Amino acid sequence: MPSPRRKRLYEEIAEVLKKAILSGDYRVGDKLPSEMELAERFGVSRLVIREAIRYLELSGLIEVRQGATGGAFVRELDSKIIRQNLSDLLFFRKISVSQLYEVRMYVEPEVARLAALRRTEED
Repeated sequence: MPSPRRKRLYEEIAEVLKKAILSGDYRVGDKLPSEMELAERFGVSRLVIREAIRYLELSGLIEVRQGATGGAFVRELDSKIIRQNLSDLLFFRKISVSQLYEVRMYVEPEVARLAALRRTEED
């Protein structure tokens, strides 16, 4: 059996930022600190921060905008992104089925509440 791969530095930083986003430290639409600020905070190069930002962008958690008012902004999660992330966690055995069930117990009441709030006459 191959030995587990050590996480790359950008992955570790992306995980810290991901936890901050998912815990509510950053909300939908919030701009993350600049590359320079993040590089100073984590004590790494801006290249490592760029890789971490790209990682988060590919996972669907943030959107990167160019220009004077650009930056990395927290996106609203959609069901496709959530479904893919949960599938990956199960496939790579990062989470057990019982842990997934636990997550469902916390998530489903909120999903039901949002569905009720957003219902239309056709629903």
